[in-house]
Amino acid sequence: MTNHRPADVATRAAAKAQVGEDRLRLLSNVADWSGISYGQLMLKSPAEREALILEYKEYKAANGGTTH
Repeated sequence: MTNHRPADVATRAAAKAQVGEDRLRLLSNVADWSGISYGQLMLKSPAEREALILEYKEYKAANGGTTH
């Protein structure tokens, strides 16, 4: 009997890593768009960060761009 668990764990780990990379890319783009550094963005409260993310996504949607 073959154990498929290691492959499943690797697949889930890769998917989780991709989500992390996508979030990092989004935060970096938001920081660039708002004219601040990534570090300055991360010093903001979670609510302030999310507000900037929403503004960024609205701006990108209004201008035909993608949010990534």
